Amino acid sequence: MNCSCTIYRQSSGWLIPRDPDTDWFAIIADLERMGVCNSEAAARINVPRETLRRWKEGSKPNFDDGKALLTLWLAVRKEAQLRHQFIFGVRITPAV
Repeated sequence: MNCSCTIYRQSSGWLIPRDPDTDWFAIIADLERMGVCNSEAAARINVPRETLRRWKEGSKPNFDDGKALLTLWLAVRKEAQLRHQFIFGVRITPAV
């Protein structure tokens, strides 16, 4: 995925967006491409579906909600990577 989102792990273990211009639309769209619909994503990070729609339209989440969305996105990407390795026997190095 080509988005402006750069993340790093703080000493506390939390994933933090480094760039204040994180492309939330791209993250949500990537989740959709990986089979996670907006309703499911919203339920998994405990926000209303309408909130997720607003983020996709350009609003910015607060710190905790943004952290939850990034954590979900990374978990889904890792799961997709492992599934690909199992099916094709090819190891993929994540771009993140």
